[in-house]
Amino acid sequence: MPLWARYLRTVRVEFSPFSATPSSMSFLGYVSTKKIREEVPKLQVNTHLLEEQSEESAPQMLALTYIDGKEVKFDISAMQLRDILAEIEVQNGRLEMEAIKRGKPW
Repeated sequence: MPLWARYLRTVRVEFSPFSATPSSMSFLGYVSTKKIREEVPKLQVNTHLLEEQSEESAPQMLALTYIDGKEVKFDISAMQLRDILAEIEVQNGRLEMEAIKRGKPW
């Protein structure tokens, strides 16, 4: 099982197709793989394409919703895939500690 995705329920990636950074496209491709879909069937992956609003491109956003309902948003314009996965692992650690305190898994 992909351990980094085990507590995710919703992934929303917002980007402009005209100025997409490698991180947004890499993460979208990574989270949409057949292996992830099979191992985490409750995970919903959504994309939202942004329009160019000015010369300055809109930020590339990633919104993650976890099993406990907490939503975390990131501007991934300057992040790399490994940075995104590290942020997800931080939240996974938080959820594992909550499960230990509650005495039962999610």
